[in-house]
Amino acid sequence: LLSDAWEKALAGREGDVWTEPQVFREMLGALNSRCDEAEGAVRFERVSCRAGSGDLLLYLPGIDFAGVFAAPQFRRLASEGHELWRCYVGADDRTPFALLSRHVERWVRRRAADGRRVVLVGESFGGLVALATALRLGGPEGTPLKGLALVNPATSFARTPWALLGRALAAVPAGEPLPPAA
Repeated sequence: LLSDAWEKALAGREGDVWTEPQVFREMLGALNSRCDEAEGAVRFERVSCRAGSGDLLLYLPGIDFAGVFAAPQFRRLASEGHELWRCYVGADDRTPFALLSRHVERWVRRRAADGRRVVLVGESFGGLVALATALRLGGPEGTPLKGLALVNPATSFARTPWALLGRALAAVPAGEPLPPAA
């Protein structure tokens, strides 16, 4: 059902959400070393093992934008006939939100030019990117989107500690370590 890389990465890890840092690093190393397509900084990988001619499902991950936390659901989605894709950016990438959305929009439009329609599935931060992408693609008439699913979208971000922490982290120059905790 899934590509060889995904089957290998998931072997023996059914239902595991990879909460152990070492396992997560191994998963990222194995999976984020390949991509089928790229649009700017955003990498797109077909997760299901074979291409189809029908609609596509593109998973947009949460704030880590790595796209492996939803992996336990990928096999089931592929078994239901979806041609499943995910997108991700490198851990060191700092592409602005609007540009992430624009890159996803371009990918969706290329699929539409091939006669394909796309369902965007955005989780948390990816839900915001998916929503922004859907808005960029226009209204329901003639849109290349078949659907939009928002999974725990980060719409209450301003009411969380992440809003303050995000601003503080953004102020830290790239490549400089944070000071040790007191």
